Amino acid sequence: MVEALLLGLVAFIAQSEYALGTSLISRPIVTGLLTGLVLG
Repeated sequence: MVEALLLGLVAFIAQSEYALGTSLISRPIVTGLLTGLVLG
């Protein structure tokens, strides 16, 4: 359950460029890294 919430948070942050400005977090390599860290 915690992993699902963290993955949802990662997905939300990756898609929120309008709030955070343009960054590299929406790139697949960065999002994949964050997903890997969450899933262990």
